[in-house]
Amino acid sequence: MNVLVISGEFTSNFLQGVLFYFNSGDGKIERIDFAERNRPRWVSISAQGAQVIFENTGNESSSKYLTYGKNGAYVELSELPSTSSSAGEKLIDLKNGQQ
Repeated sequence: MNVLVISGEFTSNFLQGVLFYFNSGDGKIERIDFAERNRPRWVSISAQGAQVIFENTGNESSSKYLTYGKNGAYVELSELPSTSSSAGEKLIDLKNGQQ
């Protein structure tokens, strides 16, 4: 699965962004919008789609990670999602460029 992440200050004084990815299940390009205090750190790819994952640096909740997913899904996590390479799942580290 190919992804494109764009992040910046576009229309206000805080970071906004978007993740585009190709959903091979329905053959469409999907879009996930986000706005956080910091830039995304990871992208998780699984059969359910993609998620953009942030470190919770603003301490807005007790969770360590904040995620945005398909259809506006927002989830707070205590640990990074586990992935199975045999199932084609990936966790891409955007800061270090590693999978």
